[in-house]
Amino acid sequence: MATSGAGSWVPKSSLIRGAVKPWHVLFLLGVSWAVSGVGAHKIAEHVAIENRMAIRDMAISAIGALIILAFTVIVPEFRRSLAVLFSRPSTRPTAADLSLACAVTLCWGYGLYRVGTFLFLLVFPQAYQALGFVESVGPVQLQFLVFWAGAVLVAPFAEELIFRGYLLNLWAARWGLWPAVIVSSLVFGLLHWTQAVFAAPIGFVLALVYLRYDSLWPGIFLHAVYNFLATPWILGGYFYVKHQASIGHVSHWMAEIVVALLLVPIFLVFWRRFKPVTS
Repeated sequence: MATSGAGSWVPKSSLIRGAVKPWHVLFLLGVSWAVSGVGAHKIAEHVAIENRMAIRDMAISAIGALIILAFTVIVPEFRRSLAVLFSRPSTRPTAADLSLACAVTLCWGYGLYRVGTFLFLLVFPQAYQALGFVESVGPVQLQFLVFWAGAVLVAPFAEELIFRGYLLNLWAARWGLWPAVIVSSLVFGLLHWTQAVFAAPIGFVLALVYLRYDSLWPGIFLHAVYNFLATPWILGGYFYVKHQASIGHVSHWMAEIVVALLLVPIFLVFWRRFKPVTS
C-alpha cells in the first residue's frame, strides 16, 4: 500500500473491477492522437509560419481532448468510472502547495529544459524551427482563441483523466505504485512527441499531485495554468521568441539559466511535501 501526505492511497477498486483495461485506454489515446494530428496539420497549413507550430500544438491538444472526453462519456464502462475519478480531493488543496507544484513545472519547463535546448542548439543550430523558436509572435486572432481555449480548458481534463486517472490506477494495481507513476509519466511524454523529454517530468509532478489529493481536480487546475502560461502571447512567447542569428549567445538565455538554478531547491521542498511513502 502507498501513503501520501494526505493519508493512504490505493488504486480505485471500482475502476479495477470494471472491464476497462490499459490497452483500451492506450487504443483510445492512439486513435485520438492520430485523428487530431491529421486535423491539426491541415489547420496549420493555413496559418502564418510564425504561429504555425503553436497553433498546430494547440489544435492537437484540443481535438484529441474532445475525442477522448466524448468517448468516455458515450462508452458505459468508461462513463461509470468518471464519478470516482473526479471526486472531491481527500484533503483541501492549499495555495502554498499548488503554488509549489506550479513553480516546479515552470522551473523545469522554462529553466533546466530550456537550458538543455540551448546546449542542443549550439551543436545543431539548424534545429531552430523544429524546436518551436520563432522570430516574432503574430497578433491574436479568433481562430487562435478557439484552439487556445481548447488547449487550456479542455485538454487538461482529458489528459489528466487518461494518464493520472485510468493508466496510473490500472497499472498501479498490476505493477505497484512507482512503476505505474514512472510508466504513465513516460507515456504522457511520448504523447507530446517532439517534446517528450519536456513533458515526461511534468507528468511525474502531476502524478504526485494526484496521489496526494486522490482526485484529478488539483492536477487539472495545475495543467490548465501551465497551458495558459505556455501560450505564445503570454509566458511562452517570451521564451520562444529568439532571433536565429544570435540564438547561440549566452546573454539571451540568462532568464532560463536563473530559473534552472531555482529548480533544485524548489523541487526538494516539493518532494518533501508530495512524496508518497510506500510500506
